[in-house]
Amino acid sequence: MKIIRIIHTHDWNDNCRHYYKSIKGTVYCRYFNKPTFYTCTEIGEPCDPVDPDRFEIVEAFYILEDLLELAIRAHNWTSQVPEKRGEAMIKEHSAELESDLEFVRQHGGDEKRYTENYRKYFSAWLHAHSRCFSVLVTGAANFPTRKHQKANDSEHKRSEEFRQWREKARKAIVRDFNRANTTPSSEIERVRRQIADAEAEQQRMKMANKIIRKYKSNPLDAVAELIEKVGIPEKHARAVASPDCIGDVGYARYRLQNNNANIRRMKERLVELEKKEAASGNETVTLEFTGGDLHLNFEQDRLQIEFPGKPDSKTITLLKKNGFRWSPSNRAWQRQLTSNALIAATNVTDVDAKTLFAKFREAGN
Repeated sequence: MKIIRIIHTHDWNDNCRHYYKSIKGTVYCRYFNKPTFYTCTEIGEPCDPVDPDRFEIVEAFYILEDLLELAIRAHNWTSQVPEKRGEAMIKEHSAELESDLEFVRQHGGDEKRYTENYRKYFSAWLHAHSRCFSVLVTGAANFPTRKHQKANDSEHKRSEEFRQWREKARKAIVRDFNRANTTPSSEIERVRRQIADAEAEQQRMKMANKIIRKYKSNPLDAVAELIEKVGIPEKHARAVASPDCIGDVGYARYRLQNNNANIRRMKERLVELEKKEAASGNETVTLEFTGGDLHLNFEQDRLQIEFPGKPDSKTITLLKKNGFRWSPSNRAWQRQLTSNALIAATNVTDVDAKTLFAKFREAGN
C-alpha cells in the first residue's frame, strides 16, 4: 500500500480524466470537489477511475489547509462570515499553488523552495490582512480612521509583494529552464538572425538619412519617399523627418554607431559559438576536486559540478552566487561553458585554474 496525494478542486460530475504522477507510478482519478488522499492497491499501475473499489478515501484536505485558521482570523474584522471567506481564500490559493507546482515540475524547478516561499509571502499577506477592519463590522462610533488607513496600506503592500514575487519566480524558472536547454546550434541560429536584423536596420537608417538630406529646406517633404523606399510607417517617417530637441533631423549619429557596435559584438559572439559547435563532438573532460568532480561537457555546452550528495547550505549559496543552477536531469550544478564559467568554477572549487583553462583551450576554444 502507498498513500498517493491527489490535489484537485473540480466537481465529481466533471468526467474529464486527470492524473498526477507519484514517485513510483501514475494514478488516474475523477475530479472531486476537494483535494483527496487515495490509497492505491496496485502501485505503479494506472487505476481505472470508473472502479471505486480500487480506491479508499483516507483524508480530504487542501494543500494550504494548515493556514485555514489564519485565513479565518484575517477576515474576522472585515467580513460578517469570516469562516466562509477564509475557506474560499484557502481553496483558491491551494489550487493556484498546485498549478504553480505543476509548472515548476515541467520546467525542472525546485518545488520545495517554491512552496516555502509561496507560503511565506501568503502568510505575511494574511497576517497583514488580519490587522484590517471594516466599519460595517466594528461600527462607526469612534472609528480610528488613521489606524484603519495604515493597516490597509500595509495589507496592500504585502499583497503586492506576494504577487510580484510569484511573477518574478515564474519568470526566473522559465529563464533557467531555457538557459539549461539552449544548445550551441540553436544559439548560433538566434545570433545569426539578430545580426541579419541589425544589419538590415543599419541599412534602413542610412537610406533614410540619405533621403532626408535631399530635402534640407523642408525635411517633412521626404515623408512620402521614406514610406515608399524605406518601407517605414507614416507616423514613424514623420517622426524621423521632424527636428529633435537640438534641431537635427533623421536618425541620430549615436544610433548608427551603437547599432554598428552591437553588430560587431554579435559577430564576435557568433565566432565563439561556431568554435563551440566544432568542439561539441569532443568527449567530456572531468577534473577532480576536493568533495566532487568538475565536468567540461562540450556536447551540452555546460560546465558541470557534481557532488556525491547534497552540498551544505553554504556551498549551495556560493554556487548560486557564481551563476550555477541545479539541473535535475543532469544531477549536477551547471552553467554555460564560457571563460567566465571557468573563473566561477575556481571560486567554488579548489581545482587548479591553469589545468582547467588548458583543458578548455585544447578543445579549440
